[in-house]
Amino acid sequence: MASDQTLDLNRAIKFLDEVREGRKPSMVDGTPESFMIYDMLVRMRAGHFLSEQPWIYVTEENDTEETLKLKGDTSIESYAHASRRSRKSFKYSNGNTAGIKNYSVLGRWDDFDVDEAGAFILVPDGTRALSSFLKNVLPKLQDGTWPETKPIVIINKNELDGQAWQYDGYYDPLIEGFNLEQYPNLKICETDVEARQYLQRTLGPLVKQKPVTKDMRVDLSEAGINVAMATHNKKKPKEGSEALENMDSTAKVYPW
Repeated sequence: MASDQTLDLNRAIKFLDEVREGRKPSMVDGTPESFMIYDMLVRMRAGHFLSEQPWIYVTEENDTEETLKLKGDTSIESYAHASRRSRKSFKYSNGNTAGIKNYSVLGRWDDFDVDEAGAFILVPDGTRALSSFLKNVLPKLQDGTWPETKPIVIINKNELDGQAWQYDGYYDPLIEGFNLEQYPNLKICETDVEARQYLQRTLGPLVKQKPVTKDMRVDLSEAGINVAMATHNKKKPKEGSEALENMDSTAKVYPW
């Protein structure tokens, strides 16, 4: 079982949840956990994984009720094109998929079953991937219940899309804040190719297994469901809401 954690995991999760829910948690008299999450938001924005500037997602010292309204609703975060590029960058590193299929990239959904894959990868990505790691992986690492046969790889790039940027490693605040280098089954790699070569060595006979897929369908008959529609046509969300209403659904459609 690991020890000597620098940051409090529950406080970090709470702050990130409030960011993702659009509650704009306060940075006034902030905790080390809130500053770590904010540092990650800064990097996410620099890597185009966030749609707004980091300060839009939090409450700052000079914020008023009016300025918070001007910051807008941040409870719905679009899936960034940069996230798709980051995943493909790993998948096709070294020119091909190299036969490795039995892995899962964190952030495809909020929760997962540890039995769904032989390895789990954290690529440079946005708040959903970070939340998945904090909620589903790190607690098991801390209490020693993460399966020893399931490697975890963090791709801690110091460049994105082949271009160097102003930071060292993308996940440095996370790695340093929770002293992640202490875990023997967690590998920190600087490049996609290094990560892939590591998995080729460690996955062994699992490389040809097919990962489990997950049913992503949503029951629109449930109360409180909102649908974000990617469109510039103002009529389409209204038409979508009317169509759902005809299906006895209370879901509302909003332009994205």
